[in-house]
Amino acid sequence: MYIEGRNAILESLRSNRQFKKLFAQDGVNKDEKVRQIVSKAKNRGVSIKYVTRKVLDKMSITGVHQGFIAQVIDKEEMNLNQFIENKLRIDQNLFLVYIRDAQYDYNIGAIIRSAECAGADGVILPPKIRIGAEAIRSSTGAAEHINIFNESLFNSIKTAQKTGVRIVGIEVTGEKYYYDEDLSGPVMFIVGGEDRPLSLEIQKKCDIIVKIPLRGKVNSLNMSVAAGIVMFEKTKQDLNNIN
Repeated sequence: MYIEGRNAILESLRSNRQFKKLFAQDGVNKDEKVRQIVSKAKNRGVSIKYVTRKVLDKMSITGVHQGFIAQVIDKEEMNLNQFIENKLRIDQNLFLVYIRDAQYDYNIGAIIRSAECAGADGVILPPKIRIGAEAIRSSTGAAEHINIFNESLFNSIKTAQKTGVRIVGIEVTGEKYYYDEDLSGPVMFIVGGEDRPLSLEIQKKCDIIVKIPLRGKVNSLNMSVAAGIVMFEKTKQDLNNIN
């Protein structure tokens, strides 16, 4: 697996991700971030291979490597059921986000970034969607600091609900505005795709469906924007409960 871009690689070096090799552009401008990457790589014993920009361009999947590409070892896949049970033993405020569908990796990365910043415990993806270089890069390294699971939607709902976690769908046809609903405590949000709303079957499995007020002529938001708005409402409510 490969990670591209300075922010994503720096965050990977700060995490416990295992590196095989770091490829760096020969003669790259050594600004502060570049110095941090090289220093942390050397401190961790990561082999650095200096190559030409042309070599990196051929290796790059995202097309925006910023002079660095890392070859890393995939994280071991975690068991969602065990994770939820362990988490709830020590903290009742479980915070999960399920990405139902996504055509674009940058939307996955953006949601992962917002989820990590909002304090979520994990992001769940369907088995068919795997984290790639584009999603990791667009998460600006947040993917290295949050638990990511691959699990079917209905298994995830069943696992969450049996432990008392509420399932909250985000949909334009929701029953309540997101800020009128109590989102504190253990919650799993379900985010639909770019042009694929949550089906009636999925909505029936949810405990509540929330919506975001829209006043313009366009009747929908980008999925990562919608997810971010609702996630940070939960963060706000949780902080208010603490205070």
